[in-house]
Amino acid sequence: LVSGHETSQGRLDELFLRSVGRRISPVELDRMSKYVENYTALATGNGKTSEESEVLAWQSICRAILASNEFLYVD
Repeated sequence: LVSGHETSQGRLDELFLRSVGRRISPVELDRMSKYVENYTALATGNGKTSEESEVLAWQSICRAILASNEFLYVD
């Protein structure tokens, strides 16, 4: 994701395409972009480097997507 896209928007769109099989909605894009930005700022404020903070933010977003309703199996 990181090497293929320079912006958070591109990364989020690619993440949704790969994981959920669809493009990210404008509302999801806005919320997740803010989440990544806020998470990175908080982690940096807690002593992490900017690189570490960004990795932690993206790991958290990936976990959130995997825990979303779109991954629940309903028969």
